[in-house]
Amino acid sequence: YKETEGEYTYEENYLDSIYDIREFNGDTYYLVEQKYFNDKNIKDHNLFFNKDFKDAKEYWLGWKIDENGDYYMANYYDGEIEEYKYMIGDPEIGVTWDITGSGDILKVVDQVTIETEAGIFTDCWKIGYDNFYYWYYKFGYGLIKYEYGEEDEYYVSRTLTDYSFRVKWLTTTPQNGTVSPGGEIEVSAEFDAGGLYSGDYNAFINI
Repeated sequence: YKETEGEYTYEENYLDSIYDIREFNGDTYYLVEQKYFNDKNIKDHNLFFNKDFKDAKEYWLGWKIDENGDYYMANYYDGEIEEYKYMIGDPEIGVTWDITGSGDILKVVDQVTIETEAGIFTDCWKIGYDNFYYWYYKFGYGLIKYEYGEEDEYYVSRTLTDYSFRVKWLTTTPQNGTVSPGGEIEVSAEFDAGGLYSGDYNAFINI
């Protein structure tokens, strides 16, 4: 993602990547690592989480998709977890829901096309909060753009610049391709355990 801040188009790139899949209380979570390219951790990763993770012995941030296709952002903190519904599985313009259960209302504002450095994304759902914060989701990809503020005053936006559907420890060659009817193609998979903690890791190869 590329971040633009204010009228001076201050830019700073950062990385948002899924690095593990974990089970907790019967649910599956896709763990997310968020860092600026200068290795500075993102501090304002969520508006709604209440706990301070800095002193946690075990902490992770992840996404969950429930049986209805709703997207939840989860904050795990030493055996406890907070979950907030950031996206619904059957959006329509005008639909609202309470993200926290405490009166924080998100609303489907529009369905738009967004041009980014990573390509043109059609049918993106624009989700608004407090007429100030906006998220743009595309099913199958995730968050395409995030913005807040007023464009004629203080304004910040983060827009997708590149993406890949890969974990760090599993790579395939080729990464993508097309097979003609009746044809075939050989795909090799490489596993790299360097830098990983001991434990079970899960990923999918989509064909």
